[in-house]
Amino acid sequence: MVELNFHPGDYVRLRLALEEIDGQVLESPDSGILLIKLKSGYNIGINKENILAGRVIKKYSEEEIKLPKREERKELPSVGLIITGGTIASKASQSTGGVKPITHVDEFLT
Repeated sequence: MVELNFHPGDYVRLRLALEEIDGQVLESPDSGILLIKLKSGYNIGINKENILAGRVIKKYSEEEIKLPKREERKELPSVGLIITGGTIASKASQSTGGVKPITHVDEFLT
C-alpha cells in the first residue's frame, strides 16, 4: 500500500489501476477509505489499498474571513437576527465537504 500524506481539504490527484481521479480529500470515519469530493460535487470512497500513487495538487489552508468594513447608520432602525440553522445560516466546509454554521452576523454580508 502507498503511503498517503493527505489531509482533509487538500486537493489531490490519485492514480488507480484504470484511471486517475482529482478531488478534494474529506474527513473519513474509516481509516482504510479515502473520501474524495469530485468536481461534479459527488463524494466517493476509495479503498486505500487500490491507490497506486497520489500527490497533493494544492494544500488546504483555512483562510481567515475578512469581514467587510461597514458603517453603522444611526438613522436606520436596529435589526435583531436569530440564527436557527439551515442552509441560509451555513457556509461550505472545505475539510468535510459539508457545511458549518455561520458564527458571526457580518458573515451574511460576505
